[in-house]
Amino acid sequence: MSMSFSEFKKWLAADPLSREPATVRARQNGPEFEQAAVEEAAFEQKLSSALNFSLDKDALADEIIANAFTEQRRMPRWMAMAAGLVIVVGVAGILVNNMVQQPDTIEEYVEAHYDHDGRLLLTRADETVSQDKIRKIMASWDLEASPELAGRVTYIKKCFTMDGLGAHMVVRTDQGMLTLIVMPKTSVNDGQLIAFDEVEAHLVSLGGMSAAIIGRPGQPFDSVESLVRSGISKTS
Repeated sequence: MSMSFSEFKKWLAADPLSREPATVRARQNGPEFEQAAVEEAAFEQKLSSALNFSLDKDALADEIIANAFTEQRRMPRWMAMAAGLVIVVGVAGILVNNMVQQPDTIEEYVEAHYDHDGRLLLTRADETVSQDKIRKIMASWDLEASPELAGRVTYIKKCFTMDGLGAHMVVRTDQGMLTLIVMPKTSVNDGQLIAFDEVEAHLVSLGGMSAAIIGRPGQPFDSVESLVRSGISKTS
């Protein structure tokens, strides 16, 4: 089923530089799709050039831009450029706090994160992610994912957590997709259940780091939790 234009715009807002196969295919749906993609990419390029940042999305500065400006994508562009300059002079924390209300608890964080783009990413995450991409992102925190876990990952990107950057994954199961947020520096109460809207999140403590597994009630949380406990570890 082809992606609608409104859905395509939401996808671009979540990841303007996406080269996911679904996004590439959608650009061929009509001239308005291609134009929207070109405009979003051009804006990211101008913003990055103005701030003298590389478009390497593994860079921390680019992660700040990509995430902080997602919520303000529709602000006047001169305002976005000016806000970006604030990051350059070293007060990115002030900018982000003003733009997006920061969660005070793990419950608030998980719900806000999932509401931001969790549902959207579930609808488009239908491809197998390369082992190299998973390895590269996880290595940012000297972590690695086992082949058993990595083989189920259909989407991965860096994301914000309450304590710095983490990884947002979509994991394939026999009963649909689950969201997995890896939080390398966040401690949680092991086994805590957070319910909101139509989903629930299971928190997993991993010895100084943690993860949240998010899905619908009845999905195979236990099997994914076992994969997470045995499949995320420090590199030797």
